[in-house]
Amino acid sequence: MSATGADCPEAKPVTIAVGADEARFGLTSAIAKHLLELGYQVADYGVHDRTPVLYADVALEVAQAVPAPVRPTPGAMSPPLALGALQVLGRP
Repeated sequence: MSATGADCPEAKPVTIAVGADEARFGLTSAIAKHLLELGYQVADYGVHDRTPVLYADVALEVAQAVPAPVRPTPGAMSPPLALGALQVLGRP
């Protein structure tokens, strides 16, 4: 997939939602930076420091940011519990 989601100049840039808990905030920041360098837009739902949070709260924000169907706007979460968050919202 290209950063615009298509190979035409009129296409909108693809926005990728990212999020993680405090244990992985550094990884999420690195992924977001890399995606920006590739030309994607990034919606970062945190966290941005090591303050403890409930992972489910972040996962819910990321999942709600990804419109159905999932294909047009990808989202990235860590760890694998992210799949459960998407399934709760009725997304494949």
